[in-house]
Amino acid sequence: MPAPASWLTFLHLFAPCFTAPGQLLFEQLVTAWALCPGRRTLTRLWSVIPADSRRRYGAYPRWVRKGKWSPDQLWCHLVRQVVQHWVPDGRLTLLLDDSLVNKSGRKVDGAGYFHDAVTSTAVAHKVTAWGLNVVVLALRVSPPWGGWPCPSWSAFAARMRRASRVRRSSATWSRRSP
Repeated sequence: MPAPASWLTFLHLFAPCFTAPGQLLFEQLVTAWALCPGRRTLTRLWSVIPADSRRRYGAYPRWVRKGKWSPDQLWCHLVRQVVQHWVPDGRLTLLLDDSLVNKSGRKVDGAGYFHDAVTSTAVAHKVTAWGLNVVVLALRVSPPWGGWPCPSWSAFAARMRRASRVRRSSATWSRRSP
């Protein structure tokens, strides 16, 4: 069953972020993600794509890993669309949150000891834990049909990490380069 024209029109807004073959893979993966029941792994997404239009399985993880596309450019396009259509008065409300993701090992890039707010609340004293401190910035939008405002897609995700050559802790934005 082909995707609705309105859905494909929306996905075509992101065409400048990809090459022509990459745009097709992006459209297939995002459509499969929207339709996939259960856990959304690449294998499950691949199985949702109709057999007559999908490529070999290896093309999808290779495109995600090595394809010519920039997550920064994709987020920039998405934020522009959300602001243009859902925030017509130009007043933005941004939400900022950080979460500790427990990862272990010496080779985990950006890992360190961070304050664990969830555990600290449960035991009533300050607790630190080893992991990644993921900071998420989201745009809060009010749906045009009414109802409660909801956080939009994350506009920028960054991790705070400890500077390796400085004794005191300093925050640096860490992001993938295109």
